[in-house]
Amino acid sequence: MKGFFKIVLLIGIYLCINLNSGASQTLPVTEQQVRAELGKRGILESDLLQALKAKGIEVNDLKDLTPAQVLELEGIIQELENRNKEESSTISNEIIPVQKKEEFLETPAAKEVELVKDIIEEAVQEDFVPEANIYGHDFFQNKNLSVFEKSSEIKAPDSYIIGAGDKIVVSIWGISQNEFNFEIDKEGYIEVDRRRIFLKGMSLGKAKLKLRDWFGKSYRFNSGEFDVALSFSRTINVNIQGEVNNPGGYTISAVNNVYYVLMAANGPTKIGSLRDIILIKKDGKVINLDFYAYLKNPIGISETSLEEGDVVIVPVAKKLVTISGGVKRPMIYELKDEERLSDLINLGGGFSQSAKTDNIHVLRYENNSRKIIDVPNTAINDYVLIDGDIITIDQISIKAENFVDVQGYVLNEGKLQRFEGMKLSDVIKLAGLRSGSRRDLAFIRRMEDSGKIVYIKVNIEEGSQDLNESMVDKDQLSIFALSRFVDNQNFYVSGAVRIPGSFSFALDQSINIKDAIELAGGLRRDASGIAIIHTIDPLNPKIKTYRRINLVEAYADPENFKITALDDLEVFAKDLFDERSNVRINGAVNSPGEFQYGKNMILADLLTLSGGFKLAAATNRIEISRLLIEENIPTKTVIANLSVSRDLMGSSDNLNFELQPYDEVMVRFVPEFEFQKIVILNGEVKFPGEYSLIKDNETILDIIARAGGLTDEASPVAAKMKRNDDDLGYVIMKLDEVLDNKNSKFNFTLKDGDIISIPKSKDFVSISGATNASDLYDNEILGTQNDINVPFHKGKSAKFYIENYAGGIAKNGNPNEIFVENSNGEIMKTKNYFLFRKYPE
Repeated sequence: MKGFFKIVLLIGIYLCINLNSGASQTLPVTEQQVRAELGKRGILESDLLQALKAKGIEVNDLKDLTPAQVLELEGIIQELENRNKEESSTISNEIIPVQKKEEFLETPAAKEVELVKDIIEEAVQEDFVPEANIYGHDFFQNKNLSVFEKSSEIKAPDSYIIGAGDKIVVSIWGISQNEFNFEIDKEGYIEVDRRRIFLKGMSLGKAKLKLRDWFGKSYRFNSGEFDVALSFSRTINVNIQGEVNNPGGYTISAVNNVYYVLMAANGPTKIGSLRDIILIKKDGKVINLDFYAYLKNPIGISETSLEEGDVVIVPVAKKLVTISGGVKRPMIYELKDEERLSDLINLGGGFSQSAKTDNIHVLRYENNSRKIIDVPNTAINDYVLIDGDIITIDQISIKAENFVDVQGYVLNEGKLQRFEGMKLSDVIKLAGLRSGSRRDLAFIRRMEDSGKIVYIKVNIEEGSQDLNESMVDKDQLSIFALSRFVDNQNFYVSGAVRIPGSFSFALDQSINIKDAIELAGGLRRDASGIAIIHTIDPLNPKIKTYRRINLVEAYADPENFKITALDDLEVFAKDLFDERSNVRINGAVNSPGEFQYGKNMILADLLTLSGGFKLAAATNRIEISRLLIEENIPTKTVIANLSVSRDLMGSSDNLNFELQPYDEVMVRFVPEFEFQKIVILNGEVKFPGEYSLIKDNETILDIIARAGGLTDEASPVAAKMKRNDDDLGYVIMKLDEVLDNKNSKFNFTLKDGDIISIPKSKDFVSISGATNASDLYDNEILGTQNDINVPFHKGKSAKFYIENYAGGIAKNGNPNEIFVENSNGEIMKTKNYFLFRKYPE
């Protein structure tokens, strides 16, 4: 079961269990309330008692139920409710007035609610929020507001009541400047200079006045230079019951008011009241709150502030009425007994502009029937509504017809009021003609009474007889621009002109080529004397024609060289007819590549453009290959070998060698020219550092000898070599083997960029993995991988270390999977020989 009755039953279960265990509790529901709930669900008490008797349950009071009977009762009620729903499924779906329901009068104590809070939260697991169609309900269900759980989330108002645990800040920024932080103690005091000031139960606004007078005796400040603010508010426990979606106890900041607690409870139910919310203070004082009044004037918020132990009750709404039609906010509203029909209209925002206010319809359910009552506007101030009334205010649906609509090329477009005797001339005068409007032709669109639409052609020129045409309601006058009747098209000028683009003129017009070019800014300096006119047939775009134009002739006789709309005049540049030529240089220059050929270009120019010679350039071996091009004869290639000075200075004939298009210049490298090759020797050698290779086949052993040999602390077995050539990376090497045998395959021939690192000898061996080391050592010694560090024993295998230091192999360890990683990166594995294993050293 959902909702309130399920919560009632769960509370009953909880209390029954505690009563059976000897705990003394007060039942937080009454038999009267359960009967009211049964009535809301359409279950007769006689039907329930009969069903209970059939199940063998005799019960006169809910307090006598055992937990098992409570569960059984829940199932019986569910069956009765489902049966009633099936029986009522054929009933008309007409609007039914809200049934009255008994108010929730008895409220459990805050402590009792706190005890059953977990059970309540478990019962209300669904996040479903009923659609709010009653005015005010959406305030609590729109998810745009939240309950303040922390005191820092909101600035406390002056109406906030100070209590023990609150923290306040006193700020002074006048001639004297200071800031003080105080906390209200359990007795309600703060202490200032060993003097106690009582603030508990006082509003924040009154506390400001009291503290301003007190601090004014010791500090100098003007009005407006003193403030008291709440920096942290205490938390309080409050209880909310009745027609809310999630009733129960809530622990919140004391900054919140009643309406935020209602929001925490997920708002009122569909029948929950917002006009008669009951606040029971801990001292027994009862305050009735009207949320509608709060919406109109939030200044009265002080009445809704909360204290520890307060109880909020949301009863059933007594009078819910619906208003629709000609009001600004049609909704369901809750009314008080003293409120009348006029008050309802005001709640709905007043009459809308289209409302018919002379007569208001009330649909009322009375004596098992419904009837319609018409209330005149003069009686709305005294007319009493009852629960379930549906009020409808008719709206004016007939559109205005006393107008003339003017559209088109006028100064004032739109609808004009048509007055009796209005002529076409009156409309023209009111609308105003724009310059460029057509006067000899306009149209009046008129709808006759039969619905037939006709167009009346009129002349609106001054003196025309048509200006005396009488206008009727809903006439539409259309006035056109002269440009509407002109076919303007574009012609284009592109290519070697200063401002290429398109230009508009009439379709039947033409322009001479000279003027068209002038419109485009004139010819550029690189323009040739040739142009092409592209012409596309507008009726068949697939057909295109070309006309070649000699611009010299066009300029000499402009009237015989014209273009029309849709033509595209393209002026060609001179270089379009010149093939671009390049020269190329490669070899031992700093910036080899292809360069555009320049007039009278010489070899020194090209060498300069390419950045000059590289250090390895052979300046006496410069080769120039040239392509011999003759008209209609196959090409030939000839070679010239030149020698020039490295600094490109002087005026030798070779530097002044004149180049031609497509020449290829090759600067050779000096044979066997190369820079020093450097290797780096790090670590335990007597003279570490960079070394230049002095021969092509210099080896690791040679370079170590040049470095003075190894130090006494060197570990040859851990030596590594990194080769940067071709990004090869680290190479496995065995320097101990190289030292014993210079012919070892690990005595590599060195290359430029090689790095050799020889570390110091290590005194320890690390053991990790599936061993029994955890049985022998505490966590301070063991590493994250069950690893330990032990002394090195020369010549010993992995098995020796595992058995003597790590307690042997663990049960989940595999003796065939023992690996040893040497310092040089080489990894060795246990070898199996059928009956025995050889462990790596």
